[in-house]
This record gives sequence, C-alpha cells and structure tokens, in this order.
Amino acid sequence: MRGRDLYAWVAALLLIGLGLGLVHLVIVERITEYIRAGVSKFILRPVGASGEEVLSQTRQLIEQVLPQVTARWPRPAKVGTR
Repeated sequence: MRGRDLYAWVAALLLIGLGLGLVHLVIVERITEYIRAGVSKFILRPVGASGEEVLSQTRQLIEQVLPQVTARWPRPAKVGTR
C-alpha cells in the first residue's frame, strides 16, 4: 500500500477508531481535495456498531462538519427555472 491508498486507509482507521472528535478536520480536508478535483456532490455515511453510535456520529457530522462545509462553500443561488 502506498500513496493515496495508504492515506485513505489511515483516514478510514481514524474515522472508525476515534469517532469524529477532531477527525471532522480530516473529513473537511478530504472534501476540499475532492472539490479541487471537481466533485460537487457528497454522501457522508456514519459507521457504528449500534444505532446509538450511528446517531451520535450523524449528530457530530451535522454539528461539526456541515457548518464548516457551508461556510467554505456556500451553495450558489438558484437561477429561476420554469
């Protein structure tokens, strides 16, 4: 394993092993990389051993990640369509 594969593997271990704690910074950085590459739509899926863990991670995504994403990349205004 090298380069990007190793980075992705380590990031995945952090996300799974540490919950979101400070890992929300890793998530935002990863989103930044994808945006620079032209990606514009994301699906973030929390992973947990129980419904409670998944719910906790979902709340953390909403409270910690989404505000940063919204502040950095506000949605463009919709153009009127008919």
